[in-house]
Amino acid sequence: MKIVKDIGLVKQVSNRLSVVVACYNVAEYLPECLDSILAQSFNNLEVILIDDCSDDGTAEIVDDYAQQHVNFKAVHNAHNLGPSASRNLGITLATGDWLAFVDGDDILPVRAYELMMGSLIKSKSQVATGFVRRFDSKRNKQSFLHKKAIIDDYRHATFADHPELLYDTTSWNKIYSLPLLRENDITFPTGQIYEDVSFTLNAFLKSTGIDILTDVVYNWRWRENGTKASFTQVKNELPKYLDRITSVNQVKALLQAHDLWHGQIKQQVVFKLLDLDIPLFMDDIADADESFVYQFQETTINFFTSCVSCCSAGRWIMFGWIALTCYNDS
Repeated sequence: MKIVKDIGLVKQVSNRLSVVVACYNVAEYLPECLDSILAQSFNNLEVILIDDCSDDGTAEIVDDYAQQHVNFKAVHNAHNLGPSASRNLGITLATGDWLAFVDGDDILPVRAYELMMGSLIKSKSQVATGFVRRFDSKRNKQSFLHKKAIIDDYRHATFADHPELLYDTTSWNKIYSLPLLRENDITFPTGQIYEDVSFTLNAFLKSTGIDILTDVVYNWRWRENGTKASFTQVKNELPKYLDRITSVNQVKALLQAHDLWHGQIKQQVVFKLLDLDIPLFMDDIADADESFVYQFQETTINFFTSCVSCCSAGRWIMFGWIALTCYNDS
């Protein structure tokens, strides 16, 4: 295939990137998000804007950008379907060679897609992932999650060699080969919060190569208005915790299917649950009723009990930690 050079970036003429922006009630932030896509130094893009039955002016912004820019397409869901179904629709509608996701309240650095596409084309990998910063009007700092996942630059890596990628669970700081997703039927689970986790792991596992970039490719917004907090900012409700455990069980099933549920990788999953997944829901447990505390403990212990080859000492340490933390705080 013909290769051309453009401003120092090697890229194939046919490498078109489809960008799926699932939007629900993000009118306050959406123009800034879409302007950051328009400003990308890599501009061989189609942008699919999917309004998920918003009621705050998001639909009008989506239509306005689609009318002004020929490579922007407006799609309106007839009913509110949730982010998973909207993103899955985007996978179906995409016509590019590659696919990326953006949440309508976040912002892309100018060279985000140039850096990832340039890496993919040179390495011939099928997935690229990059570093993330979190921001609001007062803060701009490295994402705690991605500091644990992305510690150096690698080309054509594998998940088996880099189990720290278990912490890189967000779908939108990445570019995926569209054939990789379609041929392996990689989609988001619907009706579930934390839907990114199994999707990203499945892509990592099915990929013939992963590029890991320490460059910042995504700016992830903290919502400052408490009444408009995103799902992942509202943590102390049992259904959300159960969805979190569901996502961990999906990770376990995927690793088992790829004969990777053992050794360092299995230990990494267990450690991540103790290090990140459970603590996310601990901050406000003092305000929870006894039913929440009991089900919180029961669900967590059931998961660890299913990890039959975990060492006994580790299990008892974990059980004691959960019990002491829950009862001391409640």
